[in-house]
Amino acid sequence: MLKIKKRTFVLIVSYLGAVVLYLSGWTVGTYATDGNYANTAKYGYSHAFAEVVTAVDDLDDTLRRCAFAAGDDMTETLCARICGDCLGAQMTMAALPFSTAEMEQTAGFLGRAGDYAASLCRTAPENGGFSEKERQTLSKLSDTASVMAEKLTALRGDIDSGKVIMDDPENAVRTRTAEYKTSDTLSAAMLSMENAFPEQQELRYDGRYTYKTADTAQGEIVSVEQAKRNAAEFLGISEERIKLRYISQSGPLRYYLSAGVPDGEGNVVAAGDGKIRSFIYSRAVPAGNMSLADGEKTAQAFLASRGYVGLTLVSGEKSGGAAVCRFVPVQGGVRCLPDVIKISIALDNGGVCAFDASEYQDNHRTKAVPAGLLPESGTRVALVPGLTAASRGLCVLQTAGGGEAWCREYACTDKNGTECAVYVNAVTGKQQKIKLS
Repeated sequence: MLKIKKRTFVLIVSYLGAVVLYLSGWTVGTYATDGNYANTAKYGYSHAFAEVVTAVDDLDDTLRRCAFAAGDDMTETLCARICGDCLGAQMTMAALPFSTAEMEQTAGFLGRAGDYAASLCRTAPENGGFSEKERQTLSKLSDTASVMAEKLTALRGDIDSGKVIMDDPENAVRTRTAEYKTSDTLSAAMLSMENAFPEQQELRYDGRYTYKTADTAQGEIVSVEQAKRNAAEFLGISEERIKLRYISQSGPLRYYLSAGVPDGEGNVVAAGDGKIRSFIYSRAVPAGNMSLADGEKTAQAFLASRGYVGLTLVSGEKSGGAAVCRFVPVQGGVRCLPDVIKISIALDNGGVCAFDASEYQDNHRTKAVPAGLLPESGTRVALVPGLTAASRGLCVLQTAGGGEAWCREYACTDKNGTECAVYVNAVTGKQQKIKLS
């Protein structure tokens, strides 16, 4: 559980309330400028910044304690406190009177540190405490937090001494006072601090901000002309109707193409190796006479004709005049859910109006079966008692950091008729994911 001090929570609500009060007062202040609303807002801003400083200082303190922590109880307690400090700082930052650009690196560090701690809340207690690698990562985060806390504390002192003044939106949009013209504002001081901020380390863990190496496994790079031919063949139209829009090389090479298709225009994305990653058709699809089942069969036949075989349909539904289908590959009877292909079929003429195989192309590979998979009876015990649960067999899920979790999926219904899918990790025997119907 995330833990935020009661004082912090109360102040967060107060600061956000002060901002609302000031915005209302600013409207009144355009007619009566007695300064009361502005003074209230500035007081709230000052205390919001003070609470940011306090939260970061607490974060620094907690991260330094991690070097001495042992056992599952202490590690879980410290990780929960890190999450709370990061969340408290982020919430109070939102009440400050300037954009996030002035605190971009600060906000980024808080996001990464909080998410890393959240991941350790799941894994460290199971492992009996922090591993040596995790301690090293926490130590580096602590070094960064110490620098941040020192600089923010110095800024707070400059505000108290009058060397730096709090940003005042009223002075920014109306006639500036002499003080506002000649003094350094907090936003300007924050920008200077951010520019001098030390380079932050890349985190390697199973979470949202994990470091991912660039995609170098693109295969043989094809020419623009070959990519256009592939797109034309994929769509079943002449190559003359495919035009290059632009080439993106900021990450993996991508060719962005336009396709002149009947009754509209299509947009195609091809990978550097020439594989078609996605297509979308601009035609407005009217209601048609095809059934959803017919649309699903048409989608599967289209994919098979383009080399996508060994797939199973995991969902299909009508949306407007189209059948929206999701297919995944099956390996040894195991559904590989991250390797999804999404395709929409127009129910008036059976044509493809959208296709997306990007996740399939990014994730699909032969998957190694982990050792020690539990039998079905060993995972069913993780379900809440009283559910009606039917096993859908083994499947592979993707974790937050891009890893794989082998699970057994159960279609569950409670006594009130609420339906959901529960995924139980087939290695650990613990619930991995719950998906409401």
